[in-house]
Amino acid sequence: MAAVRGINGRIVEVRRLDSDRFERAIFFVREEYAGESAGSLKRRAGGCLEKKFGITVGKRFRRAALTLLGFAMSALAGAAFALLVS
Repeated sequence: MAAVRGINGRIVEVRRLDSDRFERAIFFVREEYAGESAGSLKRRAGGCLEKKFGITVGKRFRRAALTLLGFAMSALAGAAFALLVS
């Protein structure tokens, strides 16, 4: 998803944008919000991109979860087939 980088966590770089024109977005965090958690800053940056510009952030976690689910379903299907054959 997004990566928080920079000195004192004052820069949020959002990668994996679902856009054909933009690769990444960089947000400069105001001093009074620099203490917020990385997750909170990532969510706010992603929400800002979607609300203001209609650009969504790629769902890396969702993609990984679906891949894992696919592997699990394949394993269960293989096990069911082995039980039927034996």
